Amino acid sequence: MSEGIDPNKHKKEAKLQKELETKKIFDNIVREFFSFKKGELKFYYLKRQQGRYRNYISPTLSNKSIDDIKKTDIIELLKSVKDIQTPTTRNTDKR
Repeated sequence: MSEGIDPNKHKKEAKLQKELETKKIFDNIVREFFSFKKGELKFYYLKRQQGRYRNYISPTLSNKSIDDIKKTDIIELLKSVKDIQTPTTRNTDKR
């Protein structure tokens, strides 16, 4: 108890801060969102959205804290995804 700091209280506060930071990680928020939507969305639609997240968004944003995601991160992500050809976009391009 040097310097008037209670080590147990300090340890608890540090643990709570770490948990809060972990909850703010983008990937954790998205997983919680998908879990919440599981009962509302049809299975195939949910799986397709999870796949889109995993393939296009997760590589860029998954390990970032929501506090650290900037407008430029979103713009760059949208630019990188814009020209990706999926079976659906290939079919619509032929029209």
